[in-house]
Amino acid sequence: TYTLIINALVGLLSALIGAGVVLYAAQRSHKHEEMMASQETAKEERQKRRNLFGQLFSERKGLTQLYFSRFEATIHSQVHESAQKILKKQNGLKEDIDRNIAEQSYWKHRGNELLEKLALEEMRLSEITGLISVSFPETQELTRLINQLNEIKTLKPPYQPDFEDLTALEAWKTDTLLRLDIKVKQEYLTPINDLIVFLKPLVEDNA
Repeated sequence: TYTLIINALVGLLSALIGAGVVLYAAQRSHKHEEMMASQETAKEERQKRRNLFGQLFSERKGLTQLYFSRFEATIHSQVHESAQKILKKQNGLKEDIDRNIAEQSYWKHRGNELLEKLALEEMRLSEITGLISVSFPETQELTRLINQLNEIKTLKPPYQPDFEDLTALEAWKTDTLLRLDIKVKQEYLTPINDLIVFLKPLVEDNA
């Protein structure tokens, strides 16, 4: 009788141990699967951030060049319009007046084309920064830098005074284009660079 009881207890204990081993193995397997899934999610998230960083980086040069070209076209259009007025006052040659009319028409058309491209690029930049805001850890600094980009306002064409001769007009154009290059870098390139500098450590391998 005792033998039967002992055998039954041993059998029960073995079954319990076996069940415990199976449960432990299952739990370890589940934890391993969770860990692997977590690592894969983290890997995908890092790659997503790198892709967004790359898009922002490539957008920088093209967008700032578009801003400069757009305002450059506006300035050239203004200059050729003013040149026409000066030539008419001075009874200039008709060929010179017609040439300035054609140049003004070209630059005006060019400016409108660039404005359309600029609108598309601004929309793309807005999409990129929107994705960045939800893909990177939310911090006050990140919010500030994105707001800084979103608050960029279109540069207004510079005030053009009346000129009495073409030499003064040409000098104004040269000086204005030089200052425009500085202004574009300050107003548009710097905010994008600031965001790139902030994000760079967050997309490096040790981040």
